[in-house]
Amino acid sequence: MKDKFHEALADTLRTLREYRGLSLRAVQDRTGVSNAYLSQIERGKRGTPTLGLLEKLAKVYGSSVPQLLGEVEKSLPSKSGIVKLTTDAAYVGATFEKLSDDRQKLLLDYLKYLEASQSNQDRAKLLLKRGRARKGQRRRSRR
Repeated sequence: MKDKFHEALADTLRTLREYRGLSLRAVQDRTGVSNAYLSQIERGKRGTPTLGLLEKLAKVYGSSVPQLLGEVEKSLPSKSGIVKLTTDAAYVGATFEKLSDDRQKLLLDYLKYLEASQSNQDRAKLLLKRGRARKGQRRRSRR
């Protein structure tokens, strides 16, 4: 096992599969993911599955990704030091699932816009900081 999060994720996925009465082969048939790979995930021998795979598994298990991650969070020790999902993030995830495809696309486009504008602001701040540092170096070298 890699860490407490991966251990909790592996246990949650295995528990959900067993609760649904599904074999690894049945999950393979429904997701197109090999049962060997699924077994490795359930034993914590692999890193975090991709979001796409988590979506497939959640659907097969009659759940959603936010619900699945919520279950993982509940099983983590309270003082584990692992960053937990916030209530807001869980709300956004659950609400996203309820939106129509068109609205989901709009929301994703808006999030990409916000991310890009944040990156641009961060770059501008870094350039300003570098510029100030260079000015300070020039002043010291003139003395």
